[in-house]
Amino acid sequence: MRVIIKIVLSIVLFVICIPLSAMGNENPTLKLLVLAGLVGGLIAIWKYKPTDESEDKNDNDQHFLDKTT
Repeated sequence: MRVIIKIVLSIVLFVICIPLSAMGNENPTLKLLVLAGLVGGLIAIWKYKPTDESEDKNDNDQHFLDKTT
C-alpha cells in the first residue's frame, strides 16, 4: 500500500472511532474497547507490506513427483 492510502485509511478509522468513543462516556469499558480497536487497526494498517508477486513465482522449479511403485 502506498503511504497516501495508509493515511486515508487512518483518517477513516479515526472518523469511525471518535463517535463510538464519545458514546462511551457512560460506559468506560466501551471506551477502552474502542481505543484498543483503534490502536490495533492503526498498527495493522501501518505494518502491512504486500508481497511482490515476482518473489512467489519460481521459474527454476525442477521438482517432479516420483510415481514409481
